[in-house]
Formats: sequence, C-alpha cells, structure tokens
Amino acid sequence: MLKELLLIDWRNHARTRVEINSGATIIYGPNGSGKTNIIEAISVLSVGKSWRERSKGLLMREGSDSGVIRATYEEDLYEIQVQPRSFSVEKNSKKQSLKSHMGSIPTLLFAPEHLHIFRGTKAERMGFLDRFLYQISPTYRAHLSITLKAIRSRNTLLKADIPPHRNEIEPWEIIIAEHLPMVTSARMEIMKQLTPLLQKAYRDISTTEEMVDMQLKIGEDYTPTTEGINEFFDTNRQREMAARRTLVTPTRDDIVFFLRGKTLTSTASRGEERSALLSLLTAMRQHMNTREMAPIMLLDDVFSELDDTRQQCLSALCEGCQTIITTTHAEHFRAFAGATAIAIHDIINKA
Repeated sequence: MLKELLLIDWRNHARTRVEINSGATIIYGPNGSGKTNIIEAISVLSVGKSWRERSKGLLMREGSDSGVIRATYEEDLYEIQVQPRSFSVEKNSKKQSLKSHMGSIPTLLFAPEHLHIFRGTKAERMGFLDRFLYQISPTYRAHLSITLKAIRSRNTLLKADIPPHRNEIEPWEIIIAEHLPMVTSARMEIMKQLTPLLQKAYRDISTTEEMVDMQLKIGEDYTPTTEGINEFFDTNRQREMAARRTLVTPTRDDIVFFLRGKTLTSTASRGEERSALLSLLTAMRQHMNTREMAPIMLLDDVFSELDDTRQQCLSALCEGCQTIITTTHAEHFRAFAGATAIAIHDIINKA
C-alpha cells in the first residue's frame, strides 16, 4: 500500500506532499493545476518511465537540475531521482537497479489517452502492453532495451553512405538474435494468458455473448528463436541493405483486436470500445492477482468520458484495490464510498 508521496521539483510541483488513503484517494481541481503530474509521478515510481514524455528533462520543474519522487510504500521508503540524462532508484537509502525495482510497486494506469488506444498508433498499443510486462516479467524490460539499442546501432551502419561489411554488423546481429526472441515470446505468452480473461470480462461488462479477441501481429515473418532471427538476417540481408534499416524489430509489432469476428475498429461503437478497454484492464488486474501483485489503480480524469454503466464497471474494477483518482467533477466522488477527497490547491507546493 502506498502511504505517502512527496514530489520535489517535479513538473509544476516545487514541493508537494500527498497522504494516500488505503482505499480511494480523489484529487480534484481545475485542468492544468497539476493533478495528472501526481498520477504520472506514481506511474514513474512504478515502471520507471512516463507514459506522456520520453525526455526526462521535461519531468523536472523548470529551472531545476533534478526532480525527486519520494514515497512510503508498505514499510519501505523509495526515492527516484530524475535528471536530464540519468535516472536512479533507492530503497531505504540503498541504490537499486531498475531491473530489481520492477514489480515492487505494481500499478494499473487508465488515462484519457487510453480511450483512443484502439484507433491510435501501434506504438501506443504496444506501450500499453509493455508497461504491464515491465511489472510482471523481471527481465522483459532489459531484453527490450538491449534489443532496441542494438537495432539502433545496426541501423546507423545500414544508413551509412558506404555499405557496411558483414563483420561490422554481425556483432549487433548476435545481440539482437539473443534478446529479441525473449521480447517476442513474452509478448505472445502474455497475450495468450490475457485473452480468456479479456473475453470473460467483456461478456460480463457488455452482458452479451459477443466474442472479443486480440492477437499479436508481428511486423515480419520469423521464428522467435535465436536460430530463427539469424536465418532471417541471412535470408533478408540484401533487402535490409536496400531498405537501410533493420526490418525485424519489436517496434513493428502491433496488437489487433477483434469483435464479432471483425477488426474492432471496423465494427465497434464508441461504447463497445470503452467496454473492451475496461475488459482489458480487468484482465490485467486479474492476472496480477494470480501473481499476488495487488496493483494500485491510477485513474486520471477518465470518469467524465464514461457513461453511467461503464462508470459503475470502472468502480467495480477498483474494488479491493488502493485507488488514486484525479477529476474535475465532484459528482464522481459518489462512486467511491469512504474516499478521501483532496483539493489540489490545498497541497500543491505547500509541503
């Protein structure tokens, strides 16, 4: 359970302290006042990155050299320090690697951006899945990071004016062939495990027997093994030389959702898309529960985008979870009996 959060030079927070209820904590106030920045800080505390920004420098308060997130979770004190080119984690004043930290503070995030995830870019969909995988797989993020760095280095050589020699690109191919299969296999396995949970949740939420499904679409046809990757490189070397980039890469993967046997985006109404998203979050929470990971639900100003029925479904999804909510609408308090309501202007920069 998250008990207290202190933000120092984080976004628009010079120094803000938030006490977190064991049930639901609702932070309310006008748009642009810093509510989402609190949710974002907890998300970074959980998975080591923001879902909104790639640049670490944008997470710090303007004019500051670093931003700090300090949190009491269970009986431990965590501190994350973000600088333009570095990121460090401490637990009880001892430095931790990001790899060992992953999964320590599990969260599930539902933000306005996710309402358009089915019609958005594949990078948004894969980012949504990756955020989940970071927490349940202790090695997934490391394999993904190593793979992407090797691909970037190989691409630099492929884009050079003078075509690279085999011995120049082969070291990067060895790294890709070792780590990419771990990434692809993890994505395929988690989708296999989530699909039946998604389908049951959708039937419960929609009160229909309509079938929702999801599949991982790989950008290229290859066997996700070291041998399969090496075979792809050998077979497609001239093709990649002509394209001047690595074609077998996790950034080309996508999740395709289906409803009634057709792609979800071609057949679903707006309400059905929201039901599918709530079902996916439900499946993720249930999967975490099987691993004895009690996630903190992070709901960033999404209630106003849902009708009454789906608001009730979201409230039910949060039952038994510590939940942190941001909203501009006081009527949303009614969905969470016993919630602690905090006005953003009462806490921002007043610690």
